[in-house]
Amino acid sequence: MLHPGLYEQVVNHTLNSEFAEIPEARKSLVPIDQAEASKVLAQYLSDVVQRGLENVLDNGGDISAQIELTNQIVDLI
Repeated sequence: MLHPGLYEQVVNHTLNSEFAEIPEARKSLVPIDQAEASKVLAQYLSDVVQRGLENVLDNGGDISAQIELTNQIVDLI
């Protein structure tokens, strides 16, 4: 049985700030397995991009604004 906690989560800035408040004895962080890194990071990025695209709509944007953001992300990559 697993102990309560977060498992297989990418430690982003938000989680890192929250972890800073937890005593070292109560946390255990391990690096992403190198063989799984691209898959894990791609899934994380997919989730972030999806939330960003939803945020465009929530702030009055439309599909064209979502496409523009998508194209900017693709160009950056």
